[in-house]
Amino acid sequence: MPALTQKSLIDSVPKGLFIAGAWRDSADGATIAVEDPATGRILAEVADATVADGRAALDAAAAAQSP
Repeated sequence: MPALTQKSLIDSVPKGLFIAGAWRDSADGATIAVEDPATGRILAEVADATVADGRAALDAAAAAQSP
């Protein structure tokens, strides 16, 4: 089994938005840099949700509720 490194761990984590049971990019493709506070080095870029993404998440949550 290969050794787990900080990079391999970060690379294995999804970077998108989990909406309606699926990972996806933000509606406009925008991302936010995640920095290591100790070094200021960028560790990853994650999806930056838009208002449309928020509405899609809310709609998916409402649809998942039992009537």
